[in-house]
Amino acid sequence: MNTTTESIQLDRAVAEAVIYRVALSAFTYFPGREDHEPGYSLAEDIDWCLALIPLVDRIRNRGLRAQVEHVITHPDADRQAFMLAILNLTS
Repeated sequence: MNTTTESIQLDRAVAEAVIYRVALSAFTYFPGREDHEPGYSLAEDIDWCLALIPLVDRIRNRGLRAQVEHVITHPDADRQAFMLAILNLTS
């Protein structure tokens, strides 16, 4: 997984909250969840995970959304690399 991020600066508490939200989403996700749970949407989960990051920073780093989706949907994703990439965005 490519964890390259453009220069955005996050408060440490925001970064930790994003990691928590991604972890919770990954823990509760399973293939076919959208079919089994009416109203569930992976896109909404991703939006929730990233909601604490200012929109301008999310636009500047479009790859972040893809990284979050990968970590949520792939149990074998390198979660440690993702966590370090997010924590490296802290000011």
